[in-house]
This record gives sequence, C-alpha cells and structure tokens, in this order.
Amino acid sequence: MEPIVVCHLGVGSSALEDPVKAGLLDALARDAALAGYDILSPGNDGNALDAVERAVNVLEDSGIVNAGLGAIRQTDGVQRRDASIMDGSTLACGAVSSLEGIKNAVSVARRLLHYSSLNEKQEGKQGCNFYFCGYFVDEIFKIHREVIPDSWRVAGGRKSLDGNATNIADSNGDITGKEGAGGGEGENDQGGDLTGGDTVGAVAMDARGNLAAATSTGGTRGSYPGRIGDSPVIGAGTYANRHCAVSNTGRGECILKMVAAKRACDIVALEGMNAMLAVDKMHREHDSMFPGNASRIGTIAIDASGNWTACFNGARMAWAVVTPTARFHGQLPGEKESF
Repeated sequence: MEPIVVCHLGVGSSALEDPVKAGLLDALARDAALAGYDILSPGNDGNALDAVERAVNVLEDSGIVNAGLGAIRQTDGVQRRDASIMDGSTLACGAVSSLEGIKNAVSVARRLLHYSSLNEKQEGKQGCNFYFCGYFVDEIFKIHREVIPDSWRVAGGRKSLDGNATNIADSNGDITGKEGAGGGEGENDQGGDLTGGDTVGAVAMDARGNLAAATSTGGTRGSYPGRIGDSPVIGAGTYANRHCAVSNTGRGECILKMVAAKRACDIVALEGMNAMLAVDKMHREHDSMFPGNASRIGTIAIDASGNWTACFNGARMAWAVVTPTARFHGQLPGEKESF
C-alpha cells in the first residue's frame, strides 16, 4: 500500500480576513502532513501510529492552533488539553483529558495506549486503563517506572499568529490579552474566536496498510474547568479500525451525541462506501440531527483502499495531505491546491 497522511487544523465558522494568518495556517498544515509522512517514507518505514503522533506534535508545538501551546483557557484561567489516539490494526487506544502543564497531550495519550497494551499482555484484560483524567497522569507514568519528559511540558500563555504571548491570566485569574479570530471548538457562544486554528488531528495509512488516527484540543473557550468534548473520546473525535481512520473537529457535544468518528467507520465497513462518501453521509446525518451554524463539523479520513477525504460544513478548515505521488492542501470550501 502507498503511505498517506492527512491532517486538519480545525473547522471555523468564518473565513480569515487576514491573508497572512490564513497563509500561516496553510503552511502549518503542510508542515504537519510532511512531518507525519516523513515517518512513513521508504527510508524510515515507520508505522501509521508514529506518523499521526508526529503530525499532531507539530501542530501542538506551533502555538497558533487550539491545542498544545495554543490551548485556550477555561474560566479559571488554566489551559487544559484533551487528546486521543487509536491504532486501527489492533484497536489499541489511549486518551487523556483536562491535562495541565503539558503541551504534547497526544504523546501522553500514546503512552497510555502502550500501557494499556502491556496490561492486556500481563493481566489478560482486554483494553483496560486506556483513558485518564490529567490530574493522575504523572502517577500512571510512575507506576510504569517512567516520567513525563520535560520536552512535553509547558508553562505560560498561548501564542498569537505573530508569535507573541497572549491570553495570559493575570494575578486575579482573569484572562488578559488579545482574542483574535479562529473557529470551531474554541469559539465561545458569544462569537469570540481564537487567534488561529482550532482542534487538530491527523490520520495515516502506512506501507503495510495499517490505519491510525489522533486528535488534540484545548477545548471550548468559556467552559468550566473539567469540561471535555469529543476529542479525547474514542468513537466520537477519534476512531480507527481496519476499514477506516477518522479525526473530527467541531462542536464537541454534537459530535459526541452521534459518535461521529465510529459512525463514519461503520458506513465504510457495513455499507461498502469509500471514505469520502462515508464522511459525506455522516455529515448529512449530523446536519439533520443538529441543524444550524452552531453545529459545525469537519472530518479527515482514510479508508483501507487508500481513499482519503477532508470535508467540513463551516467556512474554513485548513488541511493537507501527502502521498508518494501527490501533495494537496486547502482551507476554503472546494479549495484543493498542489504544493
């Protein structure tokens, strides 16, 4: 099979008017897809799980999307991050929510996937302990005689697209600084947007035909501490099996209610549709269940035959795909350009 990596930077309700900001998001999508694909290139011969983790790490480290360094703050002024990752060949998965002080939430989720796999082998318990709330994650690492690497940790506020720190909590816990333009999960109900991109994700297929998916987010602005959406929930924000791999972005509560990622994979498996047709059908079901602009959704997916899609119902979603023979990216509806 030919390796493929697709990534997204979140769905938004309005197009970015600043071409510089839009260009930075386009460039970041391309960089993330290329980084993930490099893991799968013939010289490296990596696996799909490594590829999606690497692609999402690039996005988390950027500071201009609502994940990792750029995570928005909840009402108490604290950045909390959610992430999940899934191996389609084994159904092994890892997920974490409300993670504080750690930018690379998807890498923590990847280690939880590894630990749960060890538990299966050692204790004969299928799929045990793959999901944890952030406050106990350090203890889980200690149980397995590991520590969370300092390179995954972070302190301070998020960055704006010009690279300056913003959204820093003051001494009273109030959020100060610029609140720019973004979309999707990071939007609040009053219409305020993020400076750049939103929830991020990646899907991949390696040369052996194995599929994987990963999603990472900082959640929804204005939410109370501890709120989680679809991103860390296996089957909602992220799902992968031997038929399809999916990462979603959008209004988390709606995506949760229809178990959207699993639904797309089921359409591929049970109805024989390719990834593009399956995601289109899932989106139509989503729009029927949750009509109106508040229920935005964006999806990237790859099926076992190598068909891929990047589909969204909002005004924009930066995305990119890399294959051995083609590289495409886009941000606006219908946009697909080579790079």
